[in-house]
Amino acid sequence: MQLLFGATDVFHSGSAADFVGALALAHKVLTIPSVTKWAEQVAAVQVGADTYLFWDGGPDNPASALRLLNVNAATIGIDDFGFANWRTAP
Repeated sequence: MQLLFGATDVFHSGSAADFVGALALAHKVLTIPSVTKWAEQVAAVQVGADTYLFWDGGPDNPASALRLLNVNAATIGIDDFGFANWRTAP
């Protein structure tokens, strides 16, 4: 899977019991002022064995979410995003 943006911040905001709790954590960390654009910030939240990624939408509004099955949130880093990681089919 490829996300068509580069991230400059990845917040590891802890763990939650469910999607609603994960969204609340993401909402909290994505409201932190940054010198970057909001669309370049990502929150990675652990829910059980899965990770939810949240991004985009401006302050107070993570507009997109993605569930990564059986992925530890701590393994998500800045190098997982951006054009340098694009792969092209042979």
